[in-house]
Amino acid sequence: MIRIDMIYLNCSAKARKRLGLKPSETVESASWHEEWRLDVFDSPLCGQGAIFTNHSTFFSFLVPCEECDSFERVYRYFLTRLQFTLIDAKSNLIVDTRPPLLVPGNPRSVIGTVNDMKFALEFEDGALAVPGRDPESFINRTPYKAISYDYPVECFYRRAQESSS
Repeated sequence: MIRIDMIYLNCSAKARKRLGLKPSETVESASWHEEWRLDVFDSPLCGQGAIFTNHSTFFSFLVPCEECDSFERVYRYFLTRLQFTLIDAKSNLIVDTRPPLLVPGNPRSVIGTVNDMKFALEFEDGALAVPGRDPESFINRTPYKAISYDYPVECFYRRAQESSS
């Protein structure tokens, strides 16, 4: 088993304001599975929520607004979903539950892709307007230029399995 000791969380200004977060001053290098971006969205179809996106694969988790009353609750929800996804990917990675390191910075390709995802969530007449469509599955099954038009779900599962080898 390979333990993910630390999650390095890069937060948008909106997420920092809504959840009352302050980034730390130190930035350490991180592995692909440790770097995530946190942003918030407000969708007429999904309501308010938070989105956690992996920097390397753009695989994302949506946290519904019911869970967004405190950062600790949002983060616990994310860790739980991440661990179950790693199990589903048949990966040897396991998640530690210590608090994340909030890091400053704005990685351009990540911000652009997350903004595309948020637009898909917030656009009333878009593909998500189809009844029964799961927003999280939709954004994880959309090809993005930043990962050579691959699907985030496939990138994440492939990288998780490679990390276990």
